[in-house]
Amino acid sequence: MGTFTAQWEDEDNNRVVDLAVRYQLDSAEILSVTPAAITFVDELSREATRRIAIHTEKGRRMLRRQFMRSVGLDWLQSEVNAGVALV
Repeated sequence: MGTFTAQWEDEDNNRVVDLAVRYQLDSAEILSVTPAAITFVDELSREATRRIAIHTEKGRRMLRRQFMRSVGLDWLQSEVNAGVALV
């Protein structure tokens, strides 16, 4: 089993969400996605204004739902595949 860190740039909400992704090493199949932190971004300058860690399961579930509606696993699978190919 491997792990991969990805970032979802949620431009609608001016934030970047760090995702910890577990995958099966032999097939790069995604096993789980865990939102780990949010970086809030200034709408005009696109500079980071603050960063918070996600500590609760309720917060992780909410961000996973938003991620799936916005981007989904196809995008994440291509990110994992590209990262695994570099190793």
